[in-house]
Amino acid sequence: MRERLRHLHTGGRTYTWRAEIRHVSEPREIRVRVWGAGKNSQALEVDLRSADDFMYPEPADVRTLIETALTSGWNPSTRGGTFTLPARPAP
Repeated sequence: MRERLRHLHTGGRTYTWRAEIRHVSEPREIRVRVWGAGKNSQALEVDLRSADDFMYPEPADVRTLIETALTSGWNPSTRGGTFTLPARPAP
């Protein structure tokens, strides 16, 4: 099955993102990866965890993750590598 890439425009830049279910047992986990300058740019990566009903992230949730990462030092124009935010509670 092919992974679904989504696009989000915020702050004058178009970001490409995907969310992948990693664990369905407790705690549930979805890994979100975001790219801000093409496939060779530094990826933002964050794991969303929840012990309750688990919701798939919405674009507003991803926008919040992007804003948090940018204020934490992520530069989406950097080539290569991964910028990891600590695991967060799911939205």
